[in-house]
Amino acid sequence: MDTVTYPNAGVTAELAGHFACFKADLTERHPDFAEASGGGPVPWAPTFVISDDRGRPQRRTVGWLPPTHFLAELRTARGIWSITRRRAEDAESLLSGVVAKHPLAPAAPEAAYWLGVSRFLAGKRDIQALADAWNELRRRFPKSEWALKAEVIEDWQGGEL
Repeated sequence: MDTVTYPNAGVTAELAGHFACFKADLTERHPDFAEASGGGPVPWAPTFVISDDRGRPQRRTVGWLPPTHFLAELRTARGIWSITRRRAEDAESLLSGVVAKHPLAPAAPEAAYWLGVSRFLAGKRDIQALADAWNELRRRFPKSEWALKAEVIEDWQGGEL
């Protein structure tokens, strides 16, 4: 991460603009390590714990990521956080950017899922906006776990939801 991902200009800007970061040496545990790591195990390095503005862990990722995939992970986390803060328009911008700019990133299918949720909420519970987004998710990422989760939209389209 130190030689490829962190020095990337996009990663540097994203982290500096939206995150308070720290790096811990796993061989020398600091007394505050358990709290900072979200209290969960850290089985391997690097482990990324993304917490909300109150320090509550929201997302955890283990393993090296190239810059584009790391950016997708960070922006997906921000998008989900925006949904929880009732900022659907901000979420839509972040999540649609992940899907459009980083479609090969592991976070892209999840971003597409939450994009549907943000459109549903922004449209005052617009089920058609959700269906359109989740059907696009299922078309673009058919083998992802998020496409499986979005299959519930078939029940709605069949009138059973």
